[in-house]
Amino acid sequence: MSDLGYAFAFSAGAGHKALKVITGEVDVYVLSKGSTYKWDTCAPQAILRSLNGGIFDLSSSIEKGEPIPVIYISDDDSIDGSWRCNSKGIIALLSQLHMSHPGERKQIDESTYGGQEWTKKLNQ
Repeated sequence: MSDLGYAFAFSAGAGHKALKVITGEVDVYVLSKGSTYKWDTCAPQAILRSLNGGIFDLSSSIEKGEPIPVIYISDDDSIDGSWRCNSKGIIALLSQLHMSHPGERKQIDESTYGGQEWTKKLNQ
């Protein structure tokens, strides 16, 4: 991802990484593995949505070619508790414009991430 102009912005915890998006320190937080839980993303999701951004299901957004928000309540929640995990990865954005204007975004390919967390300041 670094060859595409992305850079690491180190931060501990999913909530703190989302906070960096909320405050504008970074424009995007991408996590391609299912290592966060719904309780890690629900409060940042509410704040980002109020600012016209959000936390999106990474794999579903890639598959459908449009932002698919993380879902917190579902009729098909599994009994084993796996519903608690954001198993398809997440992408947090302050503005959905980064996902909705193809000329202003880079191609997102889940295989590029290699299970790592990436953030990018897009206006650098």
